[in-house]
Amino acid sequence: GLADDHDVLSFLTFQLTEPGKMTPPPDAEIADKDKEKYQEEFQHFQQELDKRKEEFKKEHPDTQGQPVDDIYETVSDRELRQIFEGQNRIHLEIKQLNKQLDMILNEQRRYVSTITEEISKRGSNVPSHQGQLELDNIVKTQEEVLRQVAEMKNSVGETQRLVTGIQHHPASSGGIYETTQHFNDIKEHLHVVKRDIEHLVQRNMPSNEKPKCPELPQFPSCLSTTHFFIFVAFQTLLFISYIMYRSQQEAAAKKFF
Repeated sequence: GLADDHDVLSFLTFQLTEPGKMTPPPDAEIADKDKEKYQEEFQHFQQELDKRKEEFKKEHPDTQGQPVDDIYETVSDRELRQIFEGQNRIHLEIKQLNKQLDMILNEQRRYVSTITEEISKRGSNVPSHQGQLELDNIVKTQEEVLRQVAEMKNSVGETQRLVTGIQHHPASSGGIYETTQHFNDIKEHLHVVKRDIEHLVQRNMPSNEKPKCPELPQFPSCLSTTHFFIFVAFQTLLFISYIMYRSQQEAAAKKFF
């Protein structure tokens, strides 16, 4: 059986028949007496429903004129809501990517300025060939960084193009399938951009490891082992000499008395 607090819109049933045997229509399997009974029950429930609707309208006059279907979310409304929520998430991701790109560019500028200052400080002490090699390495690094940043910008541009396409065609004929496909493409582009940024950050940013402080040397002991044993032996000899001297004094005193 079904619970009374659930509404069943439709359900499917199946029936197995012998090969070659025609399945009788559903109306033929129900007796006329049962049909009348079911029809009376349906009419009774329909009248009860209409009565409750009228009572609800009288108790809530503010809701009159408002269709019941407007209370619930339709399939199109749900698709539009999902599209707008996805667009908000995409905009947030793009903002985060722009922040990371700015951080990488600032780090590269700082790196170039540091290397340039170091080379200028060395001056004539550094051979010109070595300075030229360092400059060539810096130029190659910058070209690689610019190439990767250009690729990331292209990926971000492709993502924005997909978002714009969804905004201009939110309710296309493809429905939710095309929307899902667009979001999958956008997620793929965002993952590619994130992976490139993480690779670039790990490659170009300086190490975050803090320099270790030098270990303190062990402090020398105030008394060495040899001095300790000499002191103990000397103290023992003094103690034995005192005992022997006291015994001799006591023996002499006994002889005197």
